[in-house]
Amino acid sequence: MGETAIQQERLTASNQFRCRPPFHSNPADMTDAHSFTWHGTGRSLLEAKLVAIDAARSSVCMETFTFRDSDVGLRFRSALAAAARRGVRVRLIVDAVGSFGLGRDYFDELVAAGGAMRW
Repeated sequence: MGETAIQQERLTASNQFRCRPPFHSNPADMTDAHSFTWHGTGRSLLEAKLVAIDAARSSVCMETFTFRDSDVGLRFRSALAAAARRGVRVRLIVDAVGSFGLGRDYFDELVAAGGAMRW
């Protein structure tokens, strides 16, 4: 077997290992890994998001179009900063147009706590 064939064989073997899906291909096994919750109100959804941020142990990735300097916005900003202080990897993307009016320093607490924020 030539050198090129050996390299190709190694590449194929390593790709087979890395490309394996994280779940079994049996749909019954996959449904256990997913869930769906209907939130009848925006308040219910926002509260569920805050609970999830507070419960996070490894990472929080959040993207939003509208972020306002309001009671709700302050709760989210505080929850994200608290998660970052706990050692959770926090990444936030906020649309600059949808969140027009927020000062560039609005998320300084999050960034100082170790979180990442991008407009």
